[in-house]
Amino acid sequence: MLDFGSGGGIDVLVSARRVAPGGRAYGHDMTDELLELARRNQAEANVENAEFYEERLRAFRNVRDEIRARIEGELAKPGV
Repeated sequence: MLDFGSGGGIDVLVSARRVAPGGRAYGHDMTDELLELARRNQAEANVENAEFYEERLRAFRNVRDEIRARIEGELAKPGV
């Protein structure tokens, strides 16, 4: 799971608890204050499969395309 503009990380932490075994959730935000809050929330929630990064959306053009390609590939599989 990937959340751009993750703020205090609540959606990331909820998703981290719901992903498949071995799965991870990633939060990206551009403000130090919100990343600190997200990491505090993560520690309080005792969620180990989440990570938070400082990034600006412009930097993710290639990542966005890769994610779209993977989703489309999964949807193209029979039975999905």
